[in-house]
Amino acid sequence: MPINPSRKVAKTEDLYQYCSSYNSINEQKLRCFGYLPYAWKEWGKKPMEILKLCSAPQVDVLGCGRALSRLYLPGFRNKGDLTFFDIYNSASPQLQEPMARFGGIGIVEYLPSKGREYCRLLKKPEEACINQLKDTGRSMDIDVP
Repeated sequence: MPINPSRKVAKTEDLYQYCSSYNSINEQKLRCFGYLPYAWKEWGKKPMEILKLCSAPQVDVLGCGRALSRLYLPGFRNKGDLTFFDIYNSASPQLQEPMARFGGIGIVEYLPSKGREYCRLLKKPEEACINQLKDTGRSMDIDVP
């Protein structure tokens, strides 16, 4: 993680500099953009600013979508806080897809009993969403109620 002192990402004017060298290497670009939002958060960026940075054309949406899910989904934040679902609803459809996918993996792994609530808050067809969570759960040997 960029916030690990031994691997800390120094603040820079070009917020995309760390991932720009990976333009043609998809796996590396995905991984880089999967961690860069953590650095943006550490540098004081607010959730909606991070969403805006993740919406830029040079960004790997899969990597950023994964990071947004990991940063903002855990525990379904308190009602007074900006939630994963607030960010999701403000995201482009291209960013929503990986956010929903990686968010679903997080739900299955850490909060399987909240699967139905997750699907309801995503405003997706509930049964299709639950079936997706159950499929993910079977691949991880986790029962999703």
